[in-house]
Amino acid sequence: MKNYYNIITRKSNLVYLEVIMNRLLVLILLYTLIRFFFIAFNWEAFRTYYFYISINNILRISFLGLYFDLITIIFLNIPVILLYLIPFKIRSASIYLAFIDFLFVVINAVALFISIADVFYFSHAMVRSSAAMLGVLDGVFLMLYQYSIEYWYGLLIFIFCFYLLIVICKRIRVRNVKSENLTFQFAIFIIFISVFSSFAFSVSRSLPANVSASVTNTPFVIVNSFFNDALIFNNRKLPDLNYFSEEELNKRLDLKKNYYDSNRVSIKSNVFVIVLESFSKDYVGFLNPDSKRSYTPFLDSLSQNSLYFTNAYANGKFSNEGMAAIYSSIPSLMGSSFMTSGFYDNKILGLGSLLKDEGYNNYFFHGGLNGMYGINSFIKKAGFDNYYGMDEYGSKADYDGAWGVWDEKFFTYTAHEIENLKEPFLGSLYSISSHHPFRLPHDYVDSDFYEHPILKSVKYTDYSLRKFFSLIRDEDWFSNTLFVIVSDHTANVDFNFHYPRTSLDNYHIPLLFYKRGSSLNGEQEDFIQQIDIIPSIIDLLNLDISYFGFGESFLDKNRSGYVFQYREGIYQIADENYLVRYDGNQVIEYYNLKSVNDSTIYLNGDEQVVKLDVYVDQIKSIMQIFNYSMNNNSLVN
Repeated sequence: MKNYYNIITRKSNLVYLEVIMNRLLVLILLYTLIRFFFIAFNWEAFRTYYFYISINNILRISFLGLYFDLITIIFLNIPVILLYLIPFKIRSASIYLAFIDFLFVVINAVALFISIADVFYFSHAMVRSSAAMLGVLDGVFLMLYQYSIEYWYGLLIFIFCFYLLIVICKRIRVRNVKSENLTFQFAIFIIFISVFSSFAFSVSRSLPANVSASVTNTPFVIVNSFFNDALIFNNRKLPDLNYFSEEELNKRLDLKKNYYDSNRVSIKSNVFVIVLESFSKDYVGFLNPDSKRSYTPFLDSLSQNSLYFTNAYANGKFSNEGMAAIYSSIPSLMGSSFMTSGFYDNKILGLGSLLKDEGYNNYFFHGGLNGMYGINSFIKKAGFDNYYGMDEYGSKADYDGAWGVWDEKFFTYTAHEIENLKEPFLGSLYSISSHHPFRLPHDYVDSDFYEHPILKSVKYTDYSLRKFFSLIRDEDWFSNTLFVIVSDHTANVDFNFHYPRTSLDNYHIPLLFYKRGSSLNGEQEDFIQQIDIIPSIIDLLNLDISYFGFGESFLDKNRSGYVFQYREGIYQIADENYLVRYDGNQVIEYYNLKSVNDSTIYLNGDEQVVKLDVYVDQIKSIMQIFNYSMNNNSLVN
């Protein structure tokens, strides 16, 4: 027994474990400090978007964060740990140990760089970066370059972390290993592999697709989203929900749509949908009549002859979520967008498919890099046969260095291409310039001063839109075209325009319908969301189209009038009266949208719960049908 004790306690047998543990402890400390920096830098966003983030529960967030940090650090450092623990005598060789140090620095420097960069990216996207960003490396590299200039202090923090990693390798290292028991080392190796494999398996089975941005860390989100998107862990399955029987569910929520009215004339007008990148309600002048400054002078003038909605909301926070909602009426009610999920092969009926059956020719214009985010692939799935991207534009002289062709240049190109389209046509134009890093072309001159770069790019896109309309307004087809202008999602929330705010405000977007000489005019206060666009277009044209969809026409007098979103395990649903946030089991909080004091009201009695039953039942119905439709590939029937 004494001999075994001597083997176990011999320093040469434990030195590798000691080095591993000490290095991991330092990494945990770094991740914890970055989390505090992340929360502090984005505190205003957390205060208005995630109500449950507060000083009172910051300690709990920190402890939960340690769990995700430990998972991330161990996972990323598996090569380092294995190289230290492999029971061969070569472990004591200086070249071998130098290679491990190099690997340790590279792996953790990249992870820490991503974590620090995401501190600043979060304020633009309101979600942590995921594996989807890796699909547009050109844009990522330019964004990193821009961040390094705009947030130079973040670069200094990374340089300090990088220096600290080098110091760790010099101070915490294997020294003077004179003798070791290889049998004992082999036992340590087997124990580590067994324990870690069991731990990793249990974690992968229990982790939700999304967790709070304040609790997790960016490397974890990237790795976890990659595995979820690849369907390694989630096995392409959403939870089967059974809140209501099929009969009761059909009474609560009828998704079979046909708005055709034989007493109305069907008008096969051309349809042209314009999607504006990252336009928030706060930037749009006609939606902020009390504001002293407008960043959208052209949209403001167009709104005077349009029907516009003061309570229009996005269904997601990313472009791919907005696209699924706008072009196929699919809300974002799971951990990833439909476009990047394992359900992407499910059958859908997009706007292109629905109008193509009515004799429409369809065309999609997007100045971005061909293949970016899988946009051209999804658009084809939504029924668009003709795609025009940067490749079709044919010149790299107008490339912005990140996403594609400058808006003004591509809008002008689109205006000329439309001249050759065969009517009736469905067209769509998707802008790109009002996306971070908010670069503007050198030949665009604007002497006005704005406090944030996105406001300059918003005004530039608005200027491009003005030029686009000036080129097409005298064309014969213009008066016979229904225009729909909408944003794909909102952007920053840190301008302090209208505080205090609710999480609903972070989805507040512009939406207007315009057709020259029509009755589409005035302000509409009804609640509407992106998934309502397709049914509204079909209803406005009075086309005899039957389909299955989550949206509702704004002309429908029997519409429910709810808007809803999902983010990080929390569903929220709202109408003109209340915003209700639901975690799948209970209402966690609600907000009285008509409250004079604009303050959050938390549940504290059964009497208040009764008021919210109708909201809870509605979101439960939507959740149940959505999960069933995804799992059973029944989005079209």
